[in-house]
Amino acid sequence: MNNELRHYGILGMKWGVRRFQNKDGSLTPEGKRRYRRATSSDSATKKVKKRSGSKMRKFLEKQAQNNINRYMKKEDIRNQRLQKRAAELVAKYGDKYKVEVKGNKIVLTDGKDVWVMN
Repeated sequence: MNNELRHYGILGMKWGVRRFQNKDGSLTPEGKRRYRRATSSDSATKKVKKRSGSKMRKFLEKQAQNNINRYMKKEDIRNQRLQKRAAELVAKYGDKYKVEVKGNKIVLTDGKDVWVMN
């Protein structure tokens, strides 16, 4: 087994020397040219930025839509159960009480008293 680590680096580059940035963090003249080129209206740069962002945006939009669909499905199931229970109450007490569904609750009234059921 060969346990060697080889690093050839950039020809003429010294260890610990930055080509594009000074020690205080400011850019060298070559660094300014490099970053000016990178932020210019280079179509290749724009395409790379668009592609990387659009994949993440599509993924996040899909996740958000899945969450909305899951929530709506739970709401539909809850409403169906509520409507079913209200229909049972109407069949049982329809001649005595007025049965209404308000929000996520069932309200029974007989004119003077009110009962609220979940």
